[in-house]
Amino acid sequence: MRKLIVIIGLACLVVSCVASQPNKVGDLFVFEKFDIQFPEMGGSWHAKSLDPQQRFGNFMRFDNQSKKAQVWVRERGIPKAEVDEAANVWVNGMAKKYHWNDLKTQDEGWTELNGEKTFWKQYRFRSNNTMLSEKIYRVYYKTHAYQFRLHCREKDFPELVQEFDGWVKMIKFL
Repeated sequence: MRKLIVIIGLACLVVSCVASQPNKVGDLFVFEKFDIQFPEMGGSWHAKSLDPQQRFGNFMRFDNQSKKAQVWVRERGIPKAEVDEAANVWVNGMAKKYHWNDLKTQDEGWTELNGEKTFWKQYRFRSNNTMLSEKIYRVYYKTHAYQFRLHCREKDFPELVQEFDGWVKMIKFL
């Protein structure tokens, strides 16, 4: 009986993993479970981590080794807070958790992403004596809260944010 339970449990895990794995269609990652598709970053960006077992949190990351930059795609479920409030709470929580110093919002505002009202925020901070910059987009769609985040050294930010903004505009909700 114990072997049967283990086998059934493993079968459920495999089915769950397969259901949340993306379909790779050309250069698109299609996550039907999360109602989203987005292209590869291209160039010197490389898909790094994909955890198909996670329901919330990071499920895709792109790394740019030459610039030591990352782009994260996150899905967390919709919180009770408004999208801009949730983004600000997240940034402040990260600052506290990772001991960011000199956190300063550089700009923030609203845009549309694939027809959905989207909040964006650009900020900088010091971590381990290095000035870093980030930009996040946060949007709610159906039962999902998505966050797209660029993280890099401040000196590389002006170049990389243009690539990131262009990539974000190609994201589609299913």
